[in-house]
Amino acid sequence: TTNIPFHLAVLDEPEFRAGRIDTGYIARVFGDRPAPRPGPDADLAAALAAAAAALEASRDGAPAPAPAGAAGGRPSPWRLALRQARPSA
Repeated sequence: TTNIPFHLAVLDEPEFRAGRIDTGYIARVFGDRPAPRPGPDADLAAALAAAAAALEASRDGAPAPAPAGAAGGRPSPWRLALRQARPSA
């Protein structure tokens, strides 16, 4: 699942559109409201978006994007950045 439905709900909120947001915005506006659920076509839309991205990359001569969490045997740039940020023990 993704958090796209939540972000769409945020974008629909008048307070957000008016720029009246702060660190308490989510709790204030969404409070006890249940998280929006993805529609029945969410998985299909995600698969189509991934296929379109792979097709576009292949047309540009670039390698297709790796699946989430895969780095082709290379360390993730995010992990490398974290290692550099941590002091050595």
